[in-house]
Amino acid sequence: MNPKRQWIERNPCDGLCFSVEAREVSVLENSEVQDLLNAALIDAKAKEKVLPWLVLGFFAGLRPTEAEKLTWEEINWDLMNESFGPVWVTRSL
Repeated sequence: MNPKRQWIERNPCDGLCFSVEAREVSVLENSEVQDLLNAALIDAKAKEKVLPWLVLGFFAGLRPTEAEKLTWEEINWDLMNESFGPVWVTRSL
C-alpha cells in the first residue's frame, strides 16, 4: 500500500444543497433532422467528419460520447445484409 495515501474521514459533499429543475425533454422534429443531414452533406469537411456522427446518433441511438469513442473494429459489418440491415456494435460504454 502506498504510504502517502490516506482516507478522508468525512464526505466532502456533506452539507451541499442543490436542486435540479424538471423540464421536458426536447426532441428534434423529422424536418430538423433532415435539415441537419442535408447541411452536413453540402460541405465536404462536414460530410467526412460530422455526417457519420449524426447518423450514429439519429439512427443508431448512440450518445455523443459513445459515438466519439467508437472505433471501426467495434462494428460488426459481417452481420449487415444486402438490404442494409442492422449493424452491430460490439462494445457498450
